[in-house]
Amino acid sequence: MNQPTCYRGVVLFLIALWSFASTGELSGQQANPNKLFDRDQLVAWCIVPFDGNERGPAPRAEMLKRLGLRRVAYDWREKHVATFEEEILQYKKHGLEYFAFWDTHPVAFRLFEKYDLHPQIWKMLINPKSETQAGRVQEAAEQILPLVEQTRKMRCQLGLYNHGGWAGEPENLVAVCQYLHQHHEADHVGIVYNQHHAHPRVDEFAKLLALMKPHLLCLNLNGMARNGDRLGKKILPLGEGELDVSLLKILCRSGYRGPVGIIGHTQDDVEQRLADNLEGLEWLLPQVDGKPAGPKPTPRTWSPEKEKPRSSAKIPGALLEGRQAYRRPPLTVECRVTLSDRNRYNILVASDTKASGSHWEIFTVSGSGLFTAYLPGMEPALADWRQEENSVPGCRGVCPKTKCRKKTLSMVRDLRFDEHGDVT
Repeated sequence: MNQPTCYRGVVLFLIALWSFASTGELSGQQANPNKLFDRDQLVAWCIVPFDGNERGPAPRAEMLKRLGLRRVAYDWREKHVATFEEEILQYKKHGLEYFAFWDTHPVAFRLFEKYDLHPQIWKMLINPKSETQAGRVQEAAEQILPLVEQTRKMRCQLGLYNHGGWAGEPENLVAVCQYLHQHHEADHVGIVYNQHHAHPRVDEFAKLLALMKPHLLCLNLNGMARNGDRLGKKILPLGEGELDVSLLKILCRSGYRGPVGIIGHTQDDVEQRLADNLEGLEWLLPQVDGKPAGPKPTPRTWSPEKEKPRSSAKIPGALLEGRQAYRRPPLTVECRVTLSDRNRYNILVASDTKASGSHWEIFTVSGSGLFTAYLPGMEPALADWRQEENSVPGCRGVCPKTKCRKKTLSMVRDLRFDEHGDVT
């Protein structure tokens, strides 16, 4: 009579022990969200066009292995199409995960089918023109619906990517996701959120993260300074922004446990930039847990002194009254500028604020000084414009991706800098 009771007691004890172990493991994960930031879980982003060394597929894969990174979100320009397949082969050879692909390309999509790959596809929405919010949400959702169906067939998640304008605001991204879920059963559609495109709303990060969390596919980190996009500090290594600790605390306490990315996004040697971000992140994490900060690492690719303008003279600007003509393509924009420093983002001409659906801007890329236009809702939405071969100053720009003239911006000259960062 007592023997079954004994067995039953042992069984109950083992069940209780198993439950305690399971609960303890789960509690440990909740108490230690820093596992989000293990190197083999982090996603390397903006590392292909943004590499001063212009690595090819094999050197890039070897670099990522050296850094201990395993996941890659692949961004590209037209010149990289020829090496799409080699990139896949090198990732396989080095045990890297092809985590995400920027935008769309038929060559890449055929290769994904060939190699049975199912990366996230990251794509910006258009900035819709409807007059009501409900109309804008429907317009944006229906415009991207062909890609929604294509990625469904590919068994890929589709990440709506924030990059300024109406289409970059979290409330609108969430609304489009919900519309696609409800009207098209597109549960594979979510959001990719980039801190470096979110400076104007950095103080709302906790609220916005809670709103996006059910749909969030990846969150890309950046060193964040208040008004950094206005002060030449749009892209900072982690640890160099005064808001970094507070933002990481919000992230860790939010319950988000999905993928986290770190970015290159400069024209430095991208290995050094990624290393700066990794070391900065390791320096920040003890502070997130309430521990004292250790010795602060010295970045290889950034310093406050380097970022100071070489000239003390204020850069003049002009604010003009907005007109509808500035918001309707095609546009021709001409400007003559002298820039003192290529090691910062220089916005030359812009229309409306980034929160506006009519926003566009012309700027130079930090590091390279490359003359670039951001044109949301167009193809391409972000492109660099170079002078045509054998052309003269004053020529009309040609988009290197599409070879299209209809949407290009007439420019006086592409900008060139000497070794000191001064315009020549």
